[in-house]
Amino acid sequence: MILASMILIVDDNQSNLYSLKKLLESKDFQVDTADSGEQALGKALKNDYALIILDVQMPDMDGFEVAETLAGYSKTKEVPIIFLSAVNTEKNLSLKDMLQEEKTM
Repeated sequence: MILASMILIVDDNQSNLYSLKKLLESKDFQVDTADSGEQALGKALKNDYALIILDVQMPDMDGFEVAETLAGYSKTKEVPIIFLSAVNTEKNLSLKDMLQEEKTM
């Protein structure tokens, strides 16, 4: 299935999913949602998305783990990701380092 103009929002908080989905749809974006990292991986490997908006803090598989897994697949490694986070953690710093490494390669 090709959803090249679709955005995937990933968040375990249903209120956040609903609010962001409605906001983007009001701007005429097509939106799909996932409420877990595992569900996001399944959808991302099955469909083509123009963008993934990914919550950092989720149970079981956090946003960084999802992004790292997506980067390992040729189908998803080029899909842009916007991270959502309410907390600045040590993992955020390691993500910054990882992104800097990609820029210099």
